[in-house]
Amino acid sequence: MTVLLVPYHLDERLPDSEFPVTADRVVSKELHGETFWSRVAGLYDLVGDAVATAPHPVVVTGDCTVALGVVSGLQRQGIEPSIMWFDAHGDLHTPESSASAYPGGMVLRMLIGDGDPTVAETTGLTPVPPHRITLVDARDLDGPEREYLADSPVSRIPVEAATSTPEGPIYLHLDLDVIDADSLPGLRYPFSPGPSIEQLREAALGVLATGRVAAMTIACTWEPGNECPRYARHLIDELLTAAAESDSRAASSALLRPVPRAASCQGHTAGSGVIGARTAPREVAALALRCRVFRGWACRDRPTRVPRAGIPGPRPTASVRHGPSGSRRRRGRAGAPARGLCWRLRSSHLPPPTRTRFKLIRLRCFCYSILHAW
Repeated sequence: MTVLLVPYHLDERLPDSEFPVTADRVVSKELHGETFWSRVAGLYDLVGDAVATAPHPVVVTGDCTVALGVVSGLQRQGIEPSIMWFDAHGDLHTPESSASAYPGGMVLRMLIGDGDPTVAETTGLTPVPPHRITLVDARDLDGPEREYLADSPVSRIPVEAATSTPEGPIYLHLDLDVIDADSLPGLRYPFSPGPSIEQLREAALGVLATGRVAAMTIACTWEPGNECPRYARHLIDELLTAAAESDSRAASSALLRPVPRAASCQGHTAGSGVIGARTAPREVAALALRCRVFRGWACRDRPTRVPRAGIPGPRPTASVRHGPSGSRRRRGRAGAPARGLCWRLRSSHLPPPTRTRFKLIRLRCFCYSILHAW
């Protein structure tokens, strides 16, 4: 898990101390532009880069608009997530329907593909189909938002029903103003009555327990300089702990799942046996562990030194290793992998990788071979 702090409310830089987290990385930049969306587009492009390269990202920020960068980052990984959007408000306005023109009230509609296109053009964000969006709570809706939901496939459920999650990877967005204003005083846009901190905790932990949350955003939408961080600290700590445990469970279950032959990657057809070059770091780690386990069990891959007349010396140019049945097979040089294990992998099959990535891909080929033999 990686905690990314984006310390902004809209285009206002806030002190890091306003956010009760210890971040692994702070994403910020100087903002320039004539309009709000042109000022923040570059920042959200950086957020997308950070999300795309971070394992299991959790983004903590001061408003909901950062979600545009988070979803674009997931899409850069090849993930098309379903969205569970916890918020007291609908965030479904367009510039034409919004009376206040508050940008935070338009974010979810922009994720669907409506509204100002500036951020989408900068970040490469593609629209999320409305049927993959679940709006949780949204007790404070304006007239245009109600009209949109009446004819839209966007689903709306109460917090108590959030245990029913969509299929596939999930982007979990938590705007803390979904909590009742009496339980979390100091919010920018409070609305009561609403769910308690405990109800939100239970619902969010239930979603995280699925192990399918690809990214999570916690929007700390309170006024700076009040007691909200103190009230919310325990909740945020629990959410971060649950996210870390969910990440560990997902990595452990990856060790037990059968590995598919291969998916298509950058022009190669699915099922051809070519290993994808864009392997997620968590998946590579699981495959590396698999390789160590199965290699030790199935191959006993321990090259035997052949001393020359009993005199210790350098490893000879040929070595012997023992197979699963105790048979002996000669290898061309010590430490080299068995010939043919990675016969499907050629450098011409892949985009130009670095030496390290090439070795990781060869490692994955080895895992396929061992699992197939097993």
